[in-house]
Amino acid sequence: GGVPRCDEVVDSTALMLSSSVDGVLRTYDIRKGQLKCDDFGSPITSIYPTKDGHCLVVSCLDGTIRLMELHTGELLNTFGSHHKAGQYGLKVAVLADDATIVTGSEDGNVCCYDLVRANQVQNLKGPLRPTCTIAAHPKQSSMVVASSYDNSNVVWSYDDASWQRQLDQEREEV
Repeated sequence: GGVPRCDEVVDSTALMLSSSVDGVLRTYDIRKGQLKCDDFGSPITSIYPTKDGHCLVVSCLDGTIRLMELHTGELLNTFGSHHKAGQYGLKVAVLADDATIVTGSEDGNVCCYDLVRANQVQNLKGPLRPTCTIAAHPKQSSMVVASSYDNSNVVWSYDDASWQRQLDQEREEV
């Protein structure tokens, strides 16, 4: 029993979203006075809206990342075959250009997925322990910060790594 713990809350104008370890995403429409529930069947570890406000990325403990249309709840894509998950809550983020989803991994790496094609476009080598927290720069798609359970932080950027150029090249090849 007990009350499920709220993991994330996102405010998108008149919508408030709440994710929980009970696997349910609750969308409150403040203007209409309505509540919509989407059950993902696995504890939700992170949610992140796209910059355009039309979609929501939902990361679950079962390792599946889902892209859903925010207003209809329609599942647009799934991601998950290239990062390791299952024991830790892993955060997810979207780069500023709305083209790439980034997520931590229990093997310490950071996986980058093409938002539209759902394929892995980059694997950034990270700390030795699980990468639990991800932050993407809000205006520049050239910077990602990852934090690990080994108390380390890693920053990738255009200026000190070739990862973004590789990301762009791999996206063009597909």
